[in-house]
Amino acid sequence: MKETEKYLKELLSKSEWTAEEKKNLLDYLENSGTEELKEIMYRLFSDDLEKAEQPSPEISNRILAAIHEKTGAANLTRNPEQPVVKLWVKRLLAASVIVATLSSVVYLFLNKSKKLPVTAVEKQQIPISHDMAPGHDGAILTLADGKQIILDSAANGNLVEEKSFSVRKKDGLVVYNNSKNVRANTVYNTMTTPKGRQYQLVLADGSKVWLNAASSIRFPTTFTGKERRVEITGEAYFEVAKMPLLPFRVSVNGMEVEVLGTHFNINAYRDDAVIRTTLLEGRIVLKNGNNSIRLEPGQQGQSGGDEKISLVKNADTEEAIAWKEGRFLFKRTNVKTIMAQLTRWYDAEVVYQGSIPERFFTGDISRSTNLSQILMVLEESKIHFKIEGRKLIVMP
Repeated sequence: MKETEKYLKELLSKSEWTAEEKKNLLDYLENSGTEELKEIMYRLFSDDLEKAEQPSPEISNRILAAIHEKTGAANLTRNPEQPVVKLWVKRLLAASVIVATLSSVVYLFLNKSKKLPVTAVEKQQIPISHDMAPGHDGAILTLADGKQIILDSAANGNLVEEKSFSVRKKDGLVVYNNSKNVRANTVYNTMTTPKGRQYQLVLADGSKVWLNAASSIRFPTTFTGKERRVEITGEAYFEVAKMPLLPFRVSVNGMEVEVLGTHFNINAYRDDAVIRTTLLEGRIVLKNGNNSIRLEPGQQGQSGGDEKISLVKNADTEEAIAWKEGRFLFKRTNVKTIMAQLTRWYDAEVVYQGSIPERFFTGDISRSTNLSQILMVLEESKIHFKIEGRKLIVMP
């Protein structure tokens, strides 16, 4: 541990680094735990800060800027005609831990708490102004009689117990079960995820549904008749139980997806001009008016305001379902598309000020990251951001 501290201090004091030193630092930042780094940074800088009469919190930002510059993270590849920013996300976010850690050390000295042991330092929390926490599991379940259940606060266990079906919540999942040998009229429930929420649902036939933020699904509590039909808004991922004699159909913004047991994702937010249906497994048929198209695994169907459906034969399935895996995955994604995803997940309103230059981003970021950390990475593109309340302001 002492050798690591000595090596880190030597690196941070240098004006230039060798290629090997850059690699060593980045490897350490990527692989060390937050608490380990916090303890080391506290000891590294405590002597220097103690000697300073009024240590400035800005020192942490200067160190981060130096890390960006020295590692080459600020020298992002850009094509003048089609500007692209490579987001060295994992490395930059790892480096940003230094900022938070060092800021906590500065805070302790400003508040005359320098005698506290490391364990106490780790418990210190500095209120972060102008930031937004990531979304989490949560939804509203609306029953046929209009009663609403807030799933965020509902306890695990039975939520509804009827003659023909029951509803149970367990660890971020709602499960519907049919009661055997009980015939009943078809009634519908609706699950809605507000901005900043996501949830999972198991329908009465065993089909699994993942709802992204700002989405909804209307579904029968039991499936009767010759088909299984649900309606969605926003974005949802389906793993449909295979029942060849009972087709599964999804209605979405005037379009229909017919399924015979498969895995697929539908992105149909109303602020997006295109509905994207991406097939991962099985087969589905998309229908829009008089037009229809069959998808094979790895393909995507796109439908706009008219009834036309276009086929993307080699769709990026990883990007399509990244949200379900807890990631923002950007591949040459423009600013407005990214802002739409961020505002849904962080329950924010985006405001554009001035003329925003066209930029395309590539990066893979955890959805459990605070908004400020993502914006810090995006600002490498020379686009600037400011958070005021629930507003995310984008500036040139």
